[in-house]
Amino acid sequence: MKTQAQILKSKKSQATTLAAHHSTKPVLWSLFLGGLAAAPVLSYAVDGTQGVAATIVTGLIAFQARVAIVELDRRQDRGPKHVTA
Repeated sequence: MKTQAQILKSKKSQATTLAAHHSTKPVLWSLFLGGLAAAPVLSYAVDGTQGVAATIVTGLIAFQARVAIVELDRRQDRGPKHVTA
């Protein structure tokens, strides 16, 4: 059986985790939108193979940021896990 202190510590940890998710979301959105804006321009700004590579890498970063946003939304929709004593 969990003590009151353990339950409070668990709830505080969950609140900290949710706050961290909210603070990372704007960063992920800026990576996603910035990557979408920069990827097409890079193919014209940088010549040859380096331009293609830069475009692909920037597109992958934008894609990964979007996947992380979706995962954060999915976790937020589920809400914190309930602690049972």
